[in-house]
Amino acid sequence: METFLGEIAQQLLQQFGTDLRRVCVVFPNRRAAQFLYKHLALQNRERPVWAPQVRTSTELLRSYSPLIPVERLLLLSELYKVHKRITGRDEPLHQFIPWGEILLSDFNEIDTWMVPARLLYTNLAAEKEMLLDMEYLTEKQLQAIQLFWGEFSKDNTRARRDFFEIWEKLYPIYEEFRNTLRAQGIGYEGMIYRDAAETLRSQWRSGEFDHYVCIGFNQLDSCERTLFDTLRYKENVQFHWDYDAHYVHDSKHEAGYFARLNEKFIDPQQIRRHIATSRPEIRFIGVPMEAGQAQVIGSIMQEENIDAGKTAVIMPREELLPSLLSALPAEYSRVNVTMGYPISYSALYPLTESLHRMYTRMRISSTGRWFYAPYTIQVLQNPYIQGILPPEANPEIEAWKRNNRVYLTGEELLEKTGEIGRILFAVQEQSFFLHVLRILESMQELLPGDMPDIDKQLLPVVYKELRRLYEILAAENHSTDQEDQYKIITATLRSLKVPFLGEPIEGLQVLGPLESRSLDFEYVFIPCMNEGSMPGEGGGNSYIPFTLRKAFGIPGPDEKTAAQAYFFYRLLHRAKHIYLLYNTESEGISGGEKSRYLWQLQNEITHWNIQASLLGNRFVPARERVIEIPKDGPVWAKLREFTSTRTLSPSAISMYLDCSLKFYFSKVAYLQEEEEIDDDVDHALFGNILHAALENLYAPLQERVLQPADIDALQKRIPEVLDAEFANAFGQGHIYTAGSDKLIIRELLADYIQKVLDNDRSRLPFTLLGTEIGSDRAERHILPVEVQIGDKTENVLISGMIDRVDLKDGVIQVIDYKTGMVDLKFKDLAGLFDRESAGRHKAALQTLLYGFMYRRHRNTQQPVQPGIYALKSGRKEEALLMLSLDRAPLSDIRLLEGDFTELLQGLLQEIYTPALPFRQTEDRRKCSICPFVHICRRETV
Repeated sequence: METFLGEIAQQLLQQFGTDLRRVCVVFPNRRAAQFLYKHLALQNRERPVWAPQVRTSTELLRSYSPLIPVERLLLLSELYKVHKRITGRDEPLHQFIPWGEILLSDFNEIDTWMVPARLLYTNLAAEKEMLLDMEYLTEKQLQAIQLFWGEFSKDNTRARRDFFEIWEKLYPIYEEFRNTLRAQGIGYEGMIYRDAAETLRSQWRSGEFDHYVCIGFNQLDSCERTLFDTLRYKENVQFHWDYDAHYVHDSKHEAGYFARLNEKFIDPQQIRRHIATSRPEIRFIGVPMEAGQAQVIGSIMQEENIDAGKTAVIMPREELLPSLLSALPAEYSRVNVTMGYPISYSALYPLTESLHRMYTRMRISSTGRWFYAPYTIQVLQNPYIQGILPPEANPEIEAWKRNNRVYLTGEELLEKTGEIGRILFAVQEQSFFLHVLRILESMQELLPGDMPDIDKQLLPVVYKELRRLYEILAAENHSTDQEDQYKIITATLRSLKVPFLGEPIEGLQVLGPLESRSLDFEYVFIPCMNEGSMPGEGGGNSYIPFTLRKAFGIPGPDEKTAAQAYFFYRLLHRAKHIYLLYNTESEGISGGEKSRYLWQLQNEITHWNIQASLLGNRFVPARERVIEIPKDGPVWAKLREFTSTRTLSPSAISMYLDCSLKFYFSKVAYLQEEEEIDDDVDHALFGNILHAALENLYAPLQERVLQPADIDALQKRIPEVLDAEFANAFGQGHIYTAGSDKLIIRELLADYIQKVLDNDRSRLPFTLLGTEIGSDRAERHILPVEVQIGDKTENVLISGMIDRVDLKDGVIQVIDYKTGMVDLKFKDLAGLFDRESAGRHKAALQTLLYGFMYRRHRNTQQPVQPGIYALKSGRKEEALLMLSLDRAPLSDIRLLEGDFTELLQGLLQEIYTPALPFRQTEDRRKCSICPFVHICRRETV
């Protein structure tokens, strides 16, 4: 396969022969050097080649400055001290870090682009004074400022004045910060670049190399441009650019933006016509959800037997990396990852939060240490800790959850959790920071060998970073309590990326777009081809407004988008097979809208063979075995119970439509759904308390015509009824703490009950026929449905508890209370039973079943109208919703009885067909909230 670096290697050998020791090759990054060496060796097999010297532009510039680069943490510490001296403010370090990160980034850009800082910040202050306008700040920037200076808004004159005062101090902070670093012989990257660039021509060391060859650049910052100018004037230099006429000669094409700026360095003959002359096979593949894209990539590689050594996966979004690595076929054992992975996406980030919560809630008494169970279990179920725990620990954890333990003793935790437990629970009298370091250090020693490589690589980097942070804090005598230490750790990890640097050139390459520069592959996979991911959001965190960035030549969103466009189009120059995957889901950061690049390829490059496909929700990875449970033996016997001793509920019918395997787990195998231990109010308990409170209120009024006085009396009883139900749920000794979840939930429940009363008042008069009908086993309302089972016709029994039944204007209204969002408008009955429909109206189906149960049991000939109290509805007068069929109100369910019964029989017949096993759903979106997802191994959905 023809490659850019292969062409360069051939030219170097033709021009300089096999002794390239006096040639210096300059790359944007070192990754490409490994591939250049490979091509030099392949093109001259007869005799050895003396390899050229390789430098990155960064390394070349650094060699002309005496300043030494230091880690970001030390820079932030020095900036923090300078900030305090200049402003006189003494904010806690954890509040400064987010602001300091952005300020450090701004200073770095100012120097990299050689901007006159005094002029920039003078203009900046002047613009603020003139316009008094904060609209250029993004929400994230405003949040960072609010963290640092307190509440900030356009209406707060004092906050605005404080804001302007700090802007006036930016140049003094910048200047003193640089002077402080210079006095120590250290600097940040941009400062070192600028220091070198400003003295480059006068200090240039001629004769160090005979020739310089600059390869694969695109966007040149001001320091690099100065370096290139110096090379042109003082050395024998060649520039090799990988540009294509398709976008360079189109003045409006963003991919060629920097090529047009670099015109003076470019030999026009180097601009090729790959796009016009090539005929690659390109596939656009729409896949629901990003994890699904990773599965598709793995399946295509396996099914098409793609050569890993000729393949690259380009990752616009780092968080997809674990999903991709887990989806790759086993035969792709050699995978080289070259990209940065944010710690905030790893399990280490929530582990620090869980540890902080656990130790904060820990109680010490004369009998020992007591650990709050929910937070302790969160720690123990973190993937890192799970990999270390002894096998016997997990059954104990499940027992603690099952028994609803609220506190666990230190002794039992030490006994059950093995070596890591002796670090976690034998808490020493030391700082939180030191204890976290001790835990991380122990985890490195205890991690098993089969832990995923990505997890093993993250842990030592995080430990090293936090250890260095602790040393800096200790050296500077920063006084911090446990809360401050936790916030400093969190702020640090939030911005930390771990670089994966894969040196080998064999095997599958997984790269970020930036790391793919100068490299060519026969097979290219790019997931996340949606707007917002490819290209990504153009703007970054900065306090320098867009207009001044433009004025002073600092890159803004347009330049960042142009750079991404070049990375994308360059990858297409020589590839033979290109797979571009995008998310078809409308939710999420990169959902819904296809990347502009896909539209451009379709409309601008008409001679390419582009195939588009939508995999839809039915995609199942080739190497994933779909779980099926046959209906034989004990399973069939359990199913037969629904024709005699047991009944199916409307919610069970809906569950079967969602996933027949979930129905099997819950209703046939009797598996218990996992419940989280919580001494506050969860969603299920919220609904239970609401239903019980409404039953308590309305039960005494059954079989009465309600009048306004009845509603008045009910309204007065709301507080006492809620108190009684909270006592039933939490015991008589529970208390409402100001601001607690219980108090907030109690107020919300009172609002919901008030909404029911207000709506009922507007409907007066009506007769309350009953509440919680069917709760008594003797009074169950059963709907028998005939189904052919074997050679017999038998009745499958459906029943459930009806929240309430009213009689209004001669119409029986069967009412269900719902605390979630509902939609009772459905187009046709068949849609209610369509498991493939994303918008299937579950509430409508269940409410219809309640209506038919009531009508069958009472044998009534009056009209029956199903409805729902949708208590989450924003408007009180719309709280009671009645079913609508094809936008027309459903006045009587008898109109649907024949068709509905036929559809219901068809569904039940499917359940009682032995040849059809219970089968895992193909719509993986439904798995995200399934309590049995751990059994199906679909946790990554």
